[in-house]
Amino acid sequence: MQAYNKMEKTKAILIPDLHGRMFWKEAVANAEEDTRIVFLGDYIDPYGFEEITPKKAFDIFVEVLDFARSHPHVELLLGNHDCGYIFGEEVCRCRTDEERYVEIRQLFLDNLDLFKFCTEAKAGGRRYLISHAGINRHWLEAHAGELFPNGEIDYESLCESINRYLLNEPMDYSQVLLLSEAGPHRGGRDPFSSIVWADID
Repeated sequence: MQAYNKMEKTKAILIPDLHGRMFWKEAVANAEEDTRIVFLGDYIDPYGFEEITPKKAFDIFVEVLDFARSHPHVELLLGNHDCGYIFGEEVCRCRTDEERYVEIRQLFLDNLDLFKFCTEAKAGGRRYLISHAGINRHWLEAHAGELFPNGEIDYESLCESINRYLLNEPMDYSQVLLLSEAGPHRGGRDPFSSIVWADID
Protein backbone atom coordinates (compact mmCIF):
# COMPACT_ATOMS: atom_id res chain seq x y z
CA MET A 1 0.00 0.00 0.00
CA GLN A 2 1.37 3.41 -0.97
CA ALA A 3 2.19 5.76 1.90
CA TYR A 4 -0.04 8.80 2.22
CA ASN A 5 1.89 12.02 1.63
CA LYS A 6 -0.20 15.03 2.66
CA MET A 7 2.13 17.53 1.03
CA GLU A 8 1.78 15.89 -2.39
CA LYS A 9 -2.02 16.07 -2.52
CA THR A 10 -3.25 18.20 -5.40
CA LYS A 11 -6.53 19.39 -3.85
CA ALA A 12 -6.94 21.05 -0.48
CA ILE A 13 -9.63 22.82 1.49
CA LEU A 14 -8.45 25.34 4.09
CA ILE A 15 -11.03 26.03 6.78
CA PRO A 16 -10.47 29.28 8.73
CA ASP A 17 -11.49 30.08 12.31
CA LEU A 18 -14.68 28.28 13.27
CA HIS A 19 -15.53 29.86 16.63
CA GLY A 20 -18.52 27.52 16.72
CA ARG A 21 -19.68 28.15 13.14
CA MET A 22 -20.91 25.23 11.07
CA PHE A 23 -19.81 26.33 7.57
CA TRP A 24 -17.10 23.67 7.54
CA LYS A 25 -19.71 20.95 7.01
CA GLU A 26 -20.81 22.47 3.73
CA ALA A 27 -17.18 23.02 2.72
CA VAL A 28 -16.28 19.34 3.13
CA ALA A 29 -19.61 17.82 2.08
CA ASN A 30 -18.65 17.29 -1.56
CA ALA A 31 -14.91 16.90 -1.11
CA GLU A 32 -13.35 14.01 -2.96
CA GLU A 33 -12.14 11.19 -0.76
CA ASP A 34 -8.46 12.14 -1.04
CA THR A 35 -8.89 15.92 -0.71
CA ARG A 36 -6.67 17.35 1.98
CA ILE A 37 -8.67 19.29 4.60
CA VAL A 38 -6.83 21.67 6.92
CA PHE A 39 -8.61 23.43 9.78
CA LEU A 40 -6.71 26.60 10.73
CA GLY A 41 -7.67 26.63 14.42
CA ASP A 42 -9.84 28.62 16.84
CA TYR A 43 -12.61 26.05 17.16
CA ILE A 44 -14.46 27.53 20.13
CA ASP A 45 -15.08 30.87 21.90
CA PRO A 46 -17.84 32.22 19.60
CA TYR A 47 -18.52 35.88 18.91
CA GLY A 48 -21.53 37.08 20.89
CA PHE A 49 -23.02 39.00 17.95
CA GLU A 50 -23.32 35.77 15.95
CA GLU A 51 -25.66 34.29 18.55
CA ILE A 52 -23.74 31.02 18.78
CA THR A 53 -23.79 29.78 22.35
CA PRO A 54 -20.59 28.52 24.00
CA LYS A 55 -22.33 25.14 24.40
CA LYS A 56 -23.05 24.99 20.66
CA ALA A 57 -19.43 25.87 19.89
CA PHE A 58 -18.31 23.09 22.23
CA ASP A 59 -20.56 20.58 20.45
CA ILE A 60 -19.20 21.66 17.06
CA PHE A 61 -15.65 21.20 18.35
CA VAL A 62 -16.48 17.64 19.40
CA GLU A 63 -17.85 17.01 15.89
CA VAL A 64 -14.65 18.35 14.34
CA LEU A 65 -12.56 16.03 16.51
CA ASP A 66 -14.72 13.06 15.51
CA PHE A 67 -14.43 14.07 11.85
CA ALA A 68 -10.63 14.30 12.10
CA ARG A 69 -10.39 10.93 13.84
CA SER A 70 -12.39 9.23 11.10
CA HIS A 71 -10.71 10.93 8.11
CA PRO A 72 -6.93 10.47 7.73
CA HIS A 73 -6.62 13.38 5.28
CA VAL A 74 -7.79 15.96 7.86
CA GLU A 75 -5.29 18.15 9.73
CA LEU A 76 -6.11 20.30 12.74
CA LEU A 77 -3.98 23.36 13.44
CA LEU A 78 -3.95 25.32 16.67
CA GLY A 79 -4.97 28.97 17.01
CA ASN A 80 -4.50 31.46 19.82
CA HIS A 81 -7.86 30.60 21.43
CA ASP A 82 -7.01 26.90 21.45
CA CYS A 83 -3.64 27.63 23.05
CA GLY A 84 -5.42 29.46 25.86
CA TYR A 85 -6.97 26.14 26.89
CA ILE A 86 -3.84 24.05 26.35
CA PHE A 87 -1.13 26.37 27.66
CA GLY A 88 -3.06 28.79 29.87
CA GLU A 89 -4.34 32.34 30.00
CA GLU A 90 -0.85 33.79 29.49
CA VAL A 91 -1.21 32.84 25.82
CA CYS A 92 -4.87 33.82 25.34
CA ARG A 93 -7.89 34.68 27.46
CA CYS A 94 -10.33 35.88 24.80
CA ARG A 95 -14.04 35.06 25.21
CA THR A 96 -12.98 31.94 27.13
CA ASP A 97 -15.73 29.46 27.99
CA GLU A 98 -15.23 29.52 31.75
CA GLU A 99 -18.11 27.12 32.39
CA ARG A 100 -16.56 24.38 30.25
CA TYR A 101 -12.89 25.40 30.59
CA VAL A 102 -11.73 22.21 32.34
CA GLU A 103 -13.67 19.98 29.94
CA ILE A 104 -12.38 21.82 26.85
CA ARG A 105 -8.81 21.72 28.11
CA GLN A 106 -9.09 17.98 28.69
CA LEU A 107 -10.50 17.49 25.18
CA PHE A 108 -7.48 19.24 23.71
CA LEU A 109 -5.04 17.28 25.85
CA ASP A 110 -6.73 13.94 25.15
CA ASN A 111 -6.57 14.61 21.41
CA LEU A 112 -3.22 16.40 21.25
CA ASP A 113 -1.95 13.87 18.72
CA LEU A 114 -4.39 15.35 16.17
CA PHE A 115 -3.01 18.89 16.42
CA LYS A 116 -0.12 20.83 14.92
CA PHE A 117 0.95 24.45 14.78
CA CYS A 118 1.81 24.35 11.11
CA THR A 119 1.86 22.18 8.04
CA GLU A 120 3.13 22.57 4.48
CA ALA A 121 1.68 22.38 0.99
CA LYS A 122 3.05 22.48 -2.53
CA ALA A 123 1.40 24.51 -5.28
CA GLY A 124 2.77 25.74 -8.57
CA GLY A 125 6.17 24.26 -7.80
CA ARG A 126 6.49 26.23 -4.53
CA ARG A 127 6.30 25.18 -0.89
CA TYR A 128 3.91 27.02 1.40
CA LEU A 129 3.74 27.02 5.15
CA ILE A 130 0.22 26.96 6.56
CA SER A 131 -0.53 28.06 10.12
CA HIS A 132 -3.27 29.83 12.06
CA ALA A 133 -1.74 33.29 11.85
CA GLY A 134 1.37 33.00 9.68
CA ILE A 135 4.96 33.16 10.85
CA ASN A 136 6.73 36.41 11.56
CA ARG A 137 10.35 36.20 10.35
CA HIS A 138 11.59 38.16 13.37
CA TRP A 139 9.83 35.77 15.77
CA LEU A 140 11.41 32.84 13.97
CA GLU A 141 14.89 34.38 14.07
CA ALA A 142 14.56 35.38 17.74
CA HIS A 143 13.69 31.80 18.74
CA ALA A 144 15.86 29.81 16.35
CA GLY A 145 17.96 28.63 19.31
CA GLU A 146 14.91 27.05 20.92
CA LEU A 147 13.12 25.79 17.81
CA PHE A 148 16.04 24.21 15.95
CA PRO A 149 18.53 21.67 17.31
CA ASN A 150 21.64 23.52 16.07
CA GLY A 151 20.21 27.00 16.68
CA GLU A 152 20.00 27.92 13.00
CA ILE A 153 16.79 28.11 10.98
CA ASP A 154 16.40 25.04 8.80
CA TYR A 155 13.71 25.81 6.24
CA GLU A 156 13.60 22.19 5.08
CA SER A 157 12.41 21.05 8.50
CA LEU A 158 10.65 24.25 9.56
CA CYS A 159 7.22 22.81 10.38
CA GLU A 160 8.62 19.65 11.87
CA SER A 161 10.90 21.63 14.20
CA ILE A 162 8.17 24.07 15.27
CA ASN A 163 5.65 21.30 15.93
CA ARG A 164 8.17 19.17 17.79
CA TYR A 165 9.25 21.98 20.11
CA LEU A 166 5.87 23.56 20.80
CA LEU A 167 4.03 20.26 21.27
CA ASN A 168 6.81 18.60 23.23
CA GLU A 169 5.61 16.95 26.41
CA PRO A 170 5.81 17.59 29.23
CA MET A 171 4.84 21.13 28.32
CA ASP A 172 6.71 23.84 30.12
CA TYR A 173 6.80 27.61 30.49
CA SER A 174 9.22 28.11 27.58
CA GLN A 175 6.43 27.12 25.18
CA VAL A 176 4.06 29.56 26.88
CA LEU A 177 6.58 32.37 26.49
CA LEU A 178 7.07 31.73 22.77
CA LEU A 179 3.36 31.47 22.04
CA SER A 180 2.24 34.42 24.17
CA GLU A 181 4.24 37.01 22.25
CA ALA A 182 1.90 39.51 20.60
CA GLY A 183 2.75 42.80 18.93
CA PRO A 184 0.87 46.11 19.24
CA HIS A 185 -1.49 45.30 16.36
CA ARG A 186 -2.69 42.30 18.36
CA GLY A 187 -3.01 44.18 21.64
CA GLY A 188 0.36 43.11 23.02
CA ARG A 189 3.61 44.81 23.94
CA ASP A 190 6.08 42.55 22.15
CA PRO A 191 8.00 43.73 19.07
CA PHE A 192 6.49 40.91 16.99
CA SER A 193 3.86 38.21 17.30
CA SER A 194 4.05 34.42 17.61
CA ILE A 195 2.77 31.79 15.20
CA VAL A 196 -0.72 32.02 16.77
CA TRP A 197 -0.83 35.82 17.04
CA ALA A 198 0.94 37.08 13.90
CA ASP A 199 -0.91 39.23 11.36
CA ILE A 200 -0.12 40.98 8.11
CA ASP A 201 0.87 44.16 9.96
